[in-house]
Amino acid sequence: MQTLKSLFLLLSIHSLGTTAAVTSRDDVSPYLAERGIEPAQSGSGTIASNKKTYASIYDKNNNPDGLVNLGVAENYLMHDDLAAYIENNFTIANPTDLTYGPSIGSARLQKALASYLNSQFQPLEPVCADSIAIGPGVTGLIDTITWNICNEGDGIIIPRPLYNSFPRDIEFRSKGKLIPASFVWDNETYSMDSAFDAAANRAALERAYNNATRAGIKVRGVIITNPHNPLGRCYSKAALKEIASFCGERKIHLFSDEIYAKSVYTNDQFPNATTFTSILSLPLNHLIDPKLVHLLYGMSKDFAASGYRLGVLQSRNQDLIDAVTGIGSLTRPPFIAQNSWARLLEDETYLDQYFRTYSERMTASYYIIRDYLEQRGASYFRGTNAGLFIWARLIDWPEDGSAEEYATLKAKLLETCLRNGVNIADGETYKPDNLEKGWFRLTFTVGEDRLRVGLERLTKSLTQIQSAKFR
Repeated sequence: MQTLKSLFLLLSIHSLGTTAAVTSRDDVSPYLAERGIEPAQSGSGTIASNKKTYASIYDKNNNPDGLVNLGVAENYLMHDDLAAYIENNFTIANPTDLTYGPSIGSARLQKALASYLNSQFQPLEPVCADSIAIGPGVTGLIDTITWNICNEGDGIIIPRPLYNSFPRDIEFRSKGKLIPASFVWDNETYSMDSAFDAAANRAALERAYNNATRAGIKVRGVIITNPHNPLGRCYSKAALKEIASFCGERKIHLFSDEIYAKSVYTNDQFPNATTFTSILSLPLNHLIDPKLVHLLYGMSKDFAASGYRLGVLQSRNQDLIDAVTGIGSLTRPPFIAQNSWARLLEDETYLDQYFRTYSERMTASYYIIRDYLEQRGASYFRGTNAGLFIWARLIDWPEDGSAEEYATLKAKLLETCLRNGVNIADGETYKPDNLEKGWFRLTFTVGEDRLRVGLERLTKSLTQIQSAKFR
């Protein structure tokens, strides 16, 4: 069967900002300061994007013509379970749920998270509640962290490919500088497997650090996402230790974003795929100052509640906890939300059942999208077992093909997919090292019915583009 020819991303909320550049204050509003120009520009793009992605969401019974969104990493698989549990097990029994509460977060949630991390992440040293700060999602925490560890223009290194919201999180308000670490240099042969190789990570980080230093940029830290977004694979212990060693030698921070830690599935084609290892579980004190190692986590992915906006920073660095807490007073999440998550975390018996069910549903969903790609001859990144998505090459674009023609094809396909009611994420927004074009990230944790409908609409869109003989 012919290799898929595919589409450009509908601007999801994770890859905004494609509106025309605003060059003067008056272009936006005479009522804004200059520093309000960029937020206004991005905000107008956000509003337009949200109207497309969220104004009419697919529902089998109530809105069958609505949009199926495979372009945003959300977990629909456990929505009904989570909603039922909270409805049946959480009530506002304590009036403090309705108060401001401390900026660092709910003491109940801090305690529940400490117990959860100690149970599920196998830390080498026990996590205490005081080492945890709660924020408005991991996105909000990264903005706050950048503000506190970077002066304007200081850098944070992230290996490629990288989550496509990191540029916004680091640069937009806090004015840090994201420095992608490339695994390709000059005419080197490239494999995406390099992103998980210990030596390749060391080399990529060193090159990024040295180039930044030569450019006058002070590097303050490294962020990794483990399990990886968008590749869906876990880092090995060796790779994690090498990254920690690199940061330790340069006395810079290491943030391990482990928001997909429990979003794992069985891959029968790769039964020996690397399993998840938390940065907390490794003996690193001989490699790096423990006050430079930090964990990020949240409720959005593993617990199917991205709308709750609950993020977690765990750190043995009291100065950083204090700084994040200080700014956190401006953006503290509701205590009702915090304590309802705490109620779930406290129920260890239910958690065991929840994660078993979640993994089974993820596995079934992964097989659906994997089979879809294989039946159509599309390449995809193999050896995965984690994350809500699959990294797939949907456009078989020649290496010597025109970049302008490719961009035009993506735009045309984007228009077609939107018209047909499906959204996927353009791989180029993840700043990959790929020398090939045509890669996309497809979310598969949207529920079986929604996933199958979305894939049918994707096929329809691809067929229409091919039939039009666009190339």
